[in-house]
Amino acid sequence: MLNPRSYLHGALLAIVAGVLSALPGNAAGLSVRPASLRLSGPAGEPVAGEFLVTNIMPEPAAYTIQPPDGVALAIEPEAFQLNPGASERVALRYRPSGWRTRSVDVLVVARPLQGSAIRIATGIRYPVELAAEHAWVGAAVRGIVLGALSVLAAYLLRHNRSRSYAP
Repeated sequence: MLNPRSYLHGALLAIVAGVLSALPGNAAGLSVRPASLRLSGPAGEPVAGEFLVTNIMPEPAAYTIQPPDGVALAIEPEAFQLNPGASERVALRYRPSGWRTRSVDVLVVARPLQGSAIRIATGIRYPVELAAEHAWVGAAVRGIVLGALSVLAAYLLRHNRSRSYAP
């Protein structure tokens, strides 16, 4: 006779596994932290950031990191192997340009090194935001504020001088 508790237990495990694999930065076989990355700096100046890839499979795995098409994003290392529970830091380098901020996905793929003839790769799309900051924008805002304060001060001085006070 089938035990209803064993079905309930199996269903609960399946639900928990599904929820955990849907969390940002997690997929079957790998974990990536932080959940996303922002590379931001002055236009034309190189910026760098990093994330941590962890093997959460019970066996060694090979990992590849793939940049999005059409983006000059340097990745180091692009490929590596990890034992169960081991981690590797992945560095990203980018030279911001232009005006816009754009969001891209870096593909992180894990492939088991051992097992059956059919090896299923798993992976995630790791969100990276690329932004250019323009140093002159801050200087322009300061200039506008100081200019407005100067005009206001000159107006107040002139307005106060034109008033006559009776003794």
